[in-house]
Amino acid sequence: WTELLGTLIKQGVKDVLLFVADGLVGLDEGLNRHFPKAKRQRCLVHVGQNLMNKVRVKDRKAVISDFKQVHRAANREAAELKLN
Repeated sequence: WTELLGTLIKQGVKDVLLFVADGLVGLDEGLNRHFPKAKRQRCLVHVGQNLMNKVRVKDRKAVISDFKQVHRAANREAAELKLN
């Protein structure tokens, strides 16, 4: 990842504010080196898939519905209410 991120800089990328990824091994190390100010966000599709792999099949529909409601909330307070 360090090589790829270095290539982006050579191609003119100057500042990155947000990276959305799926938790790739070694990516955080490369980001810290090349774009230390960038925030990271885990891709919600991948979070949902990972979550579903840990839930019984019969409970998946209810769990993913709750998961979506939390992430679609209008603000943090509404999300926390749905989470609780």
